[in-house]
Amino acid sequence: MRFKKRIRELTKRNRVVNLERMIQQLARYLTGWRGYFGFCETRSVLATLDLWIRRRLRCFAWKQWKQWKRGKTHFAELRKRSVGKDLEAQTAGSRKGLWHLSRRPALNIALSGAYFELLGLPKLSNRLEFNQPNSRGTDPYARWCDRDSPRGPTYVD
Repeated sequence: MRFKKRIRELTKRNRVVNLERMIQQLARYLTGWRGYFGFCETRSVLATLDLWIRRRLRCFAWKQWKQWKRGKTHFAELRKRSVGKDLEAQTAGSRKGLWHLSRRPALNIALSGAYFELLGLPKLSNRLEFNQPNSRGTDPYARWCDRDSPRGPTYVD
């Protein structure tokens, strides 16, 4: 899938860019992609892709924190983001890999979906955020097929 390949390129863990810049680049790509596939009816697929993208961003952020190479620093970063002390200790001292840790509750609390939205990352599954042409006034085909009519489409012979 070309979409996933492109997201993998944009969210590589070894890129030398800060998280905010990466999210700006990602938001630009996601907005364009969603604009092209605007009439997609598979919200569950889009929601799954949203979760996957956020997990990749958590991996990237944790790797940036890992570069400090000290458990105290990881603990402090989680503390800044109001994660519980037990969860902080379990996650900061874990020997598991980045992908495994990105699903841990501590990182889900510290780097929640709301946090990424504050940084400007759009959701694929949110139609209104991408200005979908879903009302009669903005959809050029709504008048043609009478999509908004309570009686259904009317055909003229």
